[in-house]
Amino acid sequence: MAKDNSNNDKTKSRSAVASWSAYNYQGKVGIYVALHEIQELLSSSNDASLDLEKFYVEYESPEGEDFDIKKDSKTLSRHQVKATQGKTLCSYRTVIDKDSSFNITGVDEDKCYLHVSENVEGWGLSEEQYKSKYPRRTWVANLKKIRLYPYDDNREYCPIKEIKGKCSQLIKKIFNKLNPESHGHLQSEEAEDRFWRILENLDGEITKAHKNMSKQGGKRTCPTICFQEIKDIINGEDEISTNRDYARNCRRLKDKFICSCEQAVDDFIRDNKSEGGAENLYQDTRRKFLNICNEIIRKPNGDFMDLIYNFSFRFREDRTKIDFDEISVEKIITEYIMKTALDKLITEKFLCDELKKEKYILS
Repeated sequence: MAKDNSNNDKTKSRSAVASWSAYNYQGKVGIYVALHEIQELLSSSNDASLDLEKFYVEYESPEGEDFDIKKDSKTLSRHQVKATQGKTLCSYRTVIDKDSSFNITGVDEDKCYLHVSENVEGWGLSEEQYKSKYPRRTWVANLKKIRLYPYDDNREYCPIKEIKGKCSQLIKKIFNKLNPESHGHLQSEEAEDRFWRILENLDGEITKAHKNMSKQGGKRTCPTICFQEIKDIINGEDEISTNRDYARNCRRLKDKFICSCEQAVDDFIRDNKSEGGAENLYQDTRRKFLNICNEIIRKPNGDFMDLIYNFSFRFREDRTKIDFDEISVEKIITEYIMKTALDKLITEKFLCDELKKEKYILS
């Protein structure tokens, strides 16, 4: 079991509950790992009725990282997520070097993982091998022995746009395991519907944790989702709704919305970032922008649709019969929300001098 007491104070104070939602990359990656673990547990036990109440994903624990996989109070694995950090080892210095904030205390050494959205070149190479292959780059020793998470396609990264599909595929496999005598397999749309319902349940837990933290004067509560809850959703313990198609489409649009937000802000930072600029400034800008976007998708479905309706002239009057495929979410983000959100940050004088210094352009 790994020991590291160097950053307990830092981990106790860290909290990002208010700045993300289940629809962000971090939330989806946590669900992917949970789905993978559920599939492994069902396969090893060969018992579809296996009780999974003791297993759960815990996000943003004071002692943990972005999320932990737990059984009762024991941490089975610990995970940090970096959606858009870069392809070089140096980009992940804060995760792997001697001053890393990654808390490995209480976790088996080979169960600490980093999740990335693009291939990190040279991970695992010795200093000699790395400098031979990348002579102009800086090698960073992986002193905490953090592992890149291996996905089911033999890659150690998962692009942002692919994580939903990977989750849906696992949902199909789990459903088939739970229903071996079923005459039909779960269709892609049904698998996605269950995926969005899992995200919606997780987002409810995140919102609850944020509200509790506000009420209790900053005292932390961690969003969790139990494996049994995920299993029940996959197995068709469906919600009763008079308008399931509308609810499904709202979830689908929220997912497209937040993916576009993440892509838009990353493109903005990449295009406007001066060479050798202040990395913390850009990451803080990203976090504050996504804060605004997450406030939007946490609105009830009707309020969310009203907001989207005002953004796009493509909507018809009967919003329950919208052709969601016709909505250009990217256009909405880049032409309206992006400028509005970043203008709001400027208006609120968020790092105004620093923004000017780093030559941010909002035209």
